[in-house]
Amino acid sequence: ATLNLVNSLIDDGHFAEVKTLINETLPTARRVCGDAHDTTLGLRYMLPRSVLLNPDATRQDLRVAKDEIEDLLRTTRRVFGNSHPRVELVRTLLEEQMTDKLASYTKVTLSQHPPPPTMMDQLCHDARQRRDL
Repeated sequence: ATLNLVNSLIDDGHFAEVKTLINETLPTARRVCGDAHDTTLGLRYMLPRSVLLNPDATRQDLRVAKDEIEDLLRTTRRVFGNSHPRVELVRTLLEEQMTDKLASYTKVTLSQHPPPPTMMDQLCHDARQRRDL
């Protein structure tokens, strides 16, 4: 029921409520069901997904979401194996959606506040490194 509610909140753009709800229920899910349970993994997936879909997400929010997705990917690989659809779903979230969000965040930031050339060089270098992840 919680996953359905979280999904509906994400669809409706209530990202602050998603974060609050998951932060309240995730510790209970971990304690009662364990880290490898489908419900726990689903909640862990929904939190960074909501950050990536949130147009107001900050760079720090994206960093935290990326770390969570990387940890979730390791856990889902361990629990389900590499060929499971859930692993592919998490991998797609990390590799495609995270990369797209970071790229669009950088474009918006740069268009609003053009940096001096040395900063631009560093941002381009950082963007290339992120794509290699």
